[in-house]
Amino acid sequence: MLNWGVVMSQQISLNSSVRDAARAGVVTGGVGATGQTCQQVIDRTRNSVSALNFTPANLGVTVTLDGTTVCTAPAGQASASSGGSTIVCSGAAPGGGQLKVATTYTSKMLVAIIPPANFTLSAAGQFTCEYT
Repeated sequence: MLNWGVVMSQQISLNSSVRDAARAGVVTGGVGATGQTCQQVIDRTRNSVSALNFTPANLGVTVTLDGTTVCTAPAGQASASSGGSTIVCSGAAPGGGQLKVATTYTSKMLVAIIPPANFTLSAAGQFTCEYT
């Protein structure tokens, strides 16, 4: 029962963190400010997860704009493999492109059970860019 509670907590926290990161990525942050870089969106996703038995570095994050990958940071890799310095909504379609932040995470049981079980959790958040 405890294990299921931990996994549910992780899933709920993942859902919240991807929505938060996607929301932050679609706004400029003020007059004259530029938008978030892809690496900032990845960092925000990983840093906003707060769940028991969760290791942020093991969270894989992919950021896409209108279905095209802007950057990816696989689980265990701190930085984006490429495109980390790209402003995520720059080049968005007129009227606003769709920014999507997607994650995957392998959850390990807090209390050992026989046989051992891991669960792959995933979450995605999508918002319309407010700048191009």
